[in-house]
Parts: sequence; structure tokens; C-alpha cells
Amino acid sequence: AILGVAFYAISFFLNLQKCSSVGLFHNDFQNKIDNAWVAEIVSEEFSLTLPNKIKSVCFGNLKNPGSLDAETERIYEELMRYSTLIQQDESNMFLYPQDKACDTGYQKAKHINLEDLEKFTCFPNNNGRVVFKIKKESEDALVKLLK
Repeated sequence: AILGVAFYAISFFLNLQKCSSVGLFHNDFQNKIDNAWVAEIVSEEFSLTLPNKIKSVCFGNLKNPGSLDAETERIYEELMRYSTLIQQDESNMFLYPQDKACDTGYQKAKHINLEDLEKFTCFPNNNGRVVFKIKKESEDALVKLLK
């Protein structure tokens, strides 16, 4: 019984740590975008950490995904299983797979222009790091996320 309780406690705290890191990812991403949004000119690449169980971070409109490659289409179709939750929230940022994202797998990223991506786009998680490129010129109202 003691071993069972110990294993349960350890797994509980490990899952809590993973969920915390997903929440920190969302906060860190939005902070980077907000800092770029208030700046005059920005062109940079940055990376953020995520648990390895999250395979991709995707951006776009689920209602109008555009033409997709085979891998992105497979991710898109799986995300559509969660579409009633996502569409109500008008989210534009999605973690894949959703069941590993601790109920925070869909978010609305603010101050970001996704039109330059032209379609639903995913950024891979490589060994716990996701790399993003952002750009903002002095005449831009929103930060551009580039592939």
C-alpha cells in the first residue's frame, strides 16, 4: 500500500510539472509577442521549451486551413475533433496532441498577424524546444510569425 501511494504521488507531481511547463510556454510566448508588438522594429528568432509529449505548436484558423501537406493535414484533422471547444474560444494557437496539453492546448495568441503564414502551420517540438521567427516593421500593426 505504501508503494502504491508513493507511485501515485510521484506520478501526480510529474504530471503537475508537465502542466506547469505548458502554462509557462503560453505565458513566455505571449510575452515575446507583446514585447515585439510594442517595439518599433523587431526581427528575431527565439525558442521556448515544451514537454516532449507535445509534438507541435500550430497556428491558424481551423475554419479555413488552406492547402496542407500530409503531416499538417493529419494534425489538423485530429485537432478538429476538439473543434467545438476551440471555435467557441476563437483560438488561433493549438498544441498537438491535445490530450497531452493539460486542457490548455488551445489559446488565442494576441497581437499576432497570422495572414503571412497563408495556411494552418505547425512548428515542431525538437527535443523539448520549439523555434519561432517573428518580425515587425515600424508600419506593421501586428507581429508577423514566420515559418
